[in-house]
Amino acid sequence: ASCHSKMKVSAESVRFAQLVPSEPVTDEKGLHKVPVLKPKKKTKEPEIQLGRPLPADGTCKHYKKSYRWFRFPCCGKCYPCDICHEEKEGDHEMLLATRMICGHCCKEQPFAMDKACVACKQSMTQVRTQHWEGGKGCRDKIKMSKNDAKKYAGQSKTVSRKTQDKQTTKKNTKLRHNSK
Repeated sequence: ASCHSKMKVSAESVRFAQLVPSEPVTDEKGLHKVPVLKPKKKTKEPEIQLGRPLPADGTCKHYKKSYRWFRFPCCGKCYPCDICHEEKEGDHEMLLATRMICGHCCKEQPFAMDKACVACKQSMTQVRTQHWEGGKGCRDKIKMSKNDAKKYAGQSKTVSRKTQDKQTTKKNTKLRHNSK
């Protein structure tokens, strides 16, 4: 690190504070001094920290599969759902939320119904279907729909005699080893 050498600087997040002048300050002679600028105090929500998940990943007792919070324009506050908002802020007229906060990474973004987070790309609503879908779906044949062709797949397959003979010989050898 010497003079005039290249240096890389990165920041995880940036916050801009609007400065407002304080009351004018005068000295003993009645002359105005340079005003000291103080930053505006903003009400901060301690649960919302960019890059960290929301409490309970943004779920609430009303909606267990919704991983997001909503910012309501009527009061500017964030709640997991409209029912939670109504319970806490019942004294004013509620407006529908226009922004949402991802429950996985706390990224605030415009409201979108079924889109993934713009930052972490995770789904903010858990959608379960009756198919396998790479590990997140259903393979339980009891829970699958009767109209699902995959429920009955492989039931009418026949097994060749050669395979049947192999299976019975394996069972017989296991029984012999277990009995000794």
